[in-house]
Amino acid sequence: MQDVRNKFEHYTISVDKYELWSNLSKFLALIDKFLVEELHITIENSPEAVEIQEKVHKIDSVWERTQKERRRLLDLDIKGKIKKFKTSRNRVMRELRTESYYSKGADNLLTNCPDCYEQTMIIYGEFKGICTNPECGSGHALTGCLKCGELTPGYPWEQNFCDSCSNWIDEQ
Repeated sequence: MQDVRNKFEHYTISVDKYELWSNLSKFLALIDKFLVEELHITIENSPEAVEIQEKVHKIDSVWERTQKERRRLLDLDIKGKIKKFKTSRNRVMRELRTESYYSKGADNLLTNCPDCYEQTMIIYGEFKGICTNPECGSGHALTGCLKCGELTPGYPWEQNFCDSCSNWIDEQ
C-alpha cells in the first residue's frame, strides 16, 4: 500500500484498477484484523461505527461489482476463444507440436486442465487458457503462480499456486 501511495503522491501511478481494488480490500481486511487481534478495538463499537461501516461496505461493494463484471468479460472472451479454437483445432495443434519440437520441450506450452486433469491446457499464444482435449474443451482465465510465476488457471486478480508449487507446499 505504501508503494501505491508513493506512486500516487509522485504522479507516477500506472496500475490495473482491479489490482488496486484487490489490494485496497486486502489492506482494509488487514487493518481490521490488526485492530481486533492486537489492539482489541472493534470498529463496530466506536462512536463513528455507522459511518465507518458504510464507507467500508461501499468500497467492498464496488470491488465486488467490478470483480463480477471483469469475471463476466473474461469468461465471455474465453467462450469466443473456445469457439475460434474449435474451428482451427488441427492447425493450432500442429503449431504447438512444431513449437515444442523446435524448443526441444524447453518451452512449457501446456499445463494441467482443472476440468479433465490432463496436461492439455494451452498456456502460450492466442489460445492460452483453452483445453486441447476434444472430450473436455473447457477454457479458463489464467494467472501467474505466486511462487514460480508459471501460468495457472485463475483470474488475474486471484492469488493461486500452480500444481507443482501446491504439491511442493503440501510436502513441506
